[in-house]
Amino acid sequence: MTSFIVTLGIAALGGLGAVARFTIDTQIKRVYKAIFPLTTLLINAIASFLAGMFAAMWAYGVMGADTRLLLATGFCGGLSTFSTAINEITTLLKADRFGVAAAYIASCIAVPCVCVMAGFAVI
Repeated sequence: MTSFIVTLGIAALGGLGAVARFTIDTQIKRVYKAIFPLTTLLINAIASFLAGMFAAMWAYGVMGADTRLLLATGFCGGLSTFSTAINEITTLLKADRFGVAAAYIASCIAVPCVCVMAGFAVI
């Protein structure tokens, strides 16, 4: 594929990932209302798992480089929302909820790392 087509594809799939994130976030928040920002963590875990799968598929020659860019950078980049995680951490800190903030910071680092490894391992 030409770089222009890949760029357009990344943008389109990034938009699709953002719509998926909004839909998942909205549906979870209808059911789950708690003190821990679970929805962002769950969405980032899903995106990390998928990114790990796509990386493994590329590494093992199952997927081409352009397809990996479209799916990992485009869709997973639009789906994941680390800026929202940072905003949620800031909100927790401003509310003097230091324990929850610390647990959330640790979770935001550890959970996606484990999910990438798990995604890589399933291929």
